[in-house]
Amino acid sequence: HLDIKNLPFKAELLWCQAQYPPPIQTLEQMPNDFNKEGYTGISDHYLGICASLLAISRGALLVERHFTLDKTNSTIRDHQISSTPDDFANLVLIGKELSSTYYATKSNL
Repeated sequence: HLDIKNLPFKAELLWCQAQYPPPIQTLEQMPNDFNKEGYTGISDHYLGICASLLAISRGALLVERHFTLDKTNSTIRDHQISSTPDDFANLVLIGKELSSTYYATKSNL
C-alpha cells in the first residue's frame, strides 16, 4: 500500500476499475466507506453517472470522469463512454445533495 502522505508532492488516491467500461458487477468491490479505506474518490470508467453517485454516497470527495461534447464521435472509444455537459450537471446537482447527506449522517453518529 502506497503511503501518499510522505510524498514530496500532493497526491490523492482514487479507487478505480481499469476497464473501459467495467462490468457493473465490479461495483461490489467499491469501498463501503472511502474515508476508512484511504481513498479520496473514484476514477470512474463506468457507463453513466451512477457509480460516481454511489461513490459520493460512500464518502468520495473527488470524482474523475472522461468528458466529451459528442458521444457519437468514433475517433476514439472514450467519447462513447464519456460524460456530456448535461451528465456533469446532473452529477454535480445530485452529488452535492448526496455528499451533504453523507456528512450530516456521519456527524450524527
